[in-house]
Formats: sequence, C-alpha cells, structure tokens
Amino acid sequence: MKDSNYIEKPLGLFIDLDGTALSSNEIPNQNVVNSIKLASEKIPVSLASGRMHEDVSHFARLFGLSYPQISDNGARILDPVSGHVLYEATICEIEAKRIVKKISLNAKFFFAGESGRLLTCVDDINSWKISAITVELRDRIEAQDWCKELSTDRVDGVVSVGSRGEWYANFTKRKINKGTAILKVAEYIEVDARSLMAIGDGSNDLDMFKVVGTSVAMGQSIPEVKQKATFVTGSVGCDGLVDAINKFIL
Repeated sequence: MKDSNYIEKPLGLFIDLDGTALSSNEIPNQNVVNSIKLASEKIPVSLASGRMHEDVSHFARLFGLSYPQISDNGARILDPVSGHVLYEATICEIEAKRIVKKISLNAKFFFAGESGRLLTCVDDINSWKISAITVELRDRIEAQDWCKELSTDRVDGVVSVGSRGEWYANFTKRKINKGTAILKVAEYIEVDARSLMAIGDGSNDLDMFKVVGTSVAMGQSIPEVKQKATFVTGSVGCDGLVDAINKFIL
C-alpha cells in the first residue's frame, strides 16, 4: 500500500453504495450525507452500484449529486439532473431467459433492471431488454457457484455482498462492469481515469479498482478487496467512507 501522505488529490470520486455509503439499515447517516455533499463541491462525485436505476437515482438526489451516476453494476449510466440514460448495455435475450429460468426453478429472490424499471417478479418481464440481474443466495459459495455456472462468452457473473451481509450473484452483458462504466464517465468529465478515486467493499468493486489511480477498501471488506486496494479505511459502521473523504479530498 502507498503512503497516504504522498497521494495527489483525485479529480473525481466513485462511491459504492451497500457496505460503503450504506450500512445494514440501508439509510446513510448524516455524517455520510454531509461528507459526500462536501466532496461534490470539490470534485465530481458519482455513485457506482449494483443497485438498479431507481435506487441510484434516489440516492444521487439525496446526496445532491449532478454528475453521471452508475447503476446496474455498470450496465447503466444516468444523468441525475435530467433523468436521461446516457448509456445502457443489455443482456442478450437468450442468456437473460436462461438465468431467469434457473431463478424460477430454484425459487430465488431476484431483482432486475428492464429499461429502467425495477423488476422482482418473473411475470413482470415484458421486453427482455434487461441491463442486469441480481440474485440473492445463501452464502458466498452459492453465489460463486451461480456465477461460474451461468457466465458465458455473452454474460458475466460477479459476486457481491449487501449492506445486511447478504450474498448476491450479479449478471451483466459480457465485459460490462463498474470499471468499464467509470471509463465512460471519465470521458464525459474529460479526465484520465488514473486521476480518479474509487471506494468500495465487494468483489464487484474490484473492476473499479483496476481502472482508477487510487482505490480505497472499506475496513470490513473481504481480504481479496483489501489486498487489491491502494488504501484501507475504517468499516462502514465506523464511518470509514467519511474518514476517506476527509483524508483524501477535503
């Protein structure tokens, strides 16, 4: 890890939601809200979440963010001011139906994004223009098994952990992830991605860490995430995000 005293201030910040900005009650405390708002007055700030369009839009408004925001594990980029979708990548229909069939057979809870709509019921799927599918599973091993079984040359699966400690298998179009989305946002704000910072706690945040210049892992992150990070901050329960923003941005 680098000495934090010798890091240049980033030109933009990407923040994961669950386990980073949100703890187990899924409501950011006032310290987190204030810190993100202060950071956004200094540099562009974007959320980068596996949550769907509606949730990311809600939290972007709560934090007062105006730059492009990343939802659906990188499959959607939205303008929180106008509400317009700046970018969307969808899973091909054959692959989406294959994943949904397995969900139905195993009676698993899931949520998916279809043209910006949040779906939690198979019967509600209309167009099959699905950007991401997230399945809640028993533990990390089951989530890894689902990702291994259902990933193909057209769809990627990645494991993540929620704010309550629950495990998910997340599916997007092949080679679409939080990292690829950050590269697109970097083009939009006209900065080199290596001048950006990302803060997260899960396996699906590793793609962010690969493309930014400075990566920060939350204190409760799994060992793999900590090992890949430039720095490790405190846990979500101890306002680790606030500490990181104070140290590197404010």
